[in-house]
Amino acid sequence: QNPLKTDIQKLTHKKHRVIMPFWIPNTSDAYFKGQPAVLDMCLKSLTETIDKEHTAITLINNASCKQATDVANKYTEEGLIDKYVSLNENRGKLETILTEARASYEEFITIGDSDFLFFPGWEQQVAEIMNNFPLAGMVTPFPAAHLAYFFNSNIISTSLKSGKIIDDADID
Repeated sequence: QNPLKTDIQKLTHKKHRVIMPFWIPNTSDAYFKGQPAVLDMCLKSLTETIDKEHTAITLINNASCKQATDVANKYTEEGLIDKYVSLNENRGKLETILTEARASYEEFITIGDSDFLFFPGWEQQVAEIMNNFPLAGMVTPFPAAHLAYFFNSNIISTSLKSGKIIDDADID
C-alpha cells in the first residue's frame, strides 16, 4: 500500500497566479537573437517583485529552443516557478493561457508576456485597483477597451458592460 494514502494533507492555494507563455524557436533569426536574455530579465524582474507567499507562477514553454529552455529550467530548478509546462509543439498564446487559467484555483490571474519588465510594487497596485473597483474584469498597463473582444468571441457569450474611468484626453 502506498504510504501516502494515510498521510492526509490539506490542499492550499495561493491568492494570485501569474501565467506566462513564451515561444523562442531559435536564436539565429534577427528577431529572436537576444530573446533568451530578454526572457531571463523578465523572469528575474517577476520573481523579484512578487509576494512569494501569496503568488504562484505558471511558465509555459511553447516548444522553444534550447537556449530559452535553459533559462526557464534555471528558474524552475531554483524553485521560483510553481508550475512549468513544456510543450513539444507551439500551441499558441491563447490556447495555452486558457488551458492554464481554467486549471487555476487562484482568485486573481495575471497574464504576462515573456518580454515584460515587472517593476517593484506592480502587484500591490493591481490588487489595489481590483479592490477599489470590484466589478473590474481586468487591469492593463495601457488603454485596452477592445481587448476583451480581441479573438475571444468564442469564449464571451454575453455582452460586456464597460465604462470609462479616465477621460480620453487624459489618456492622450
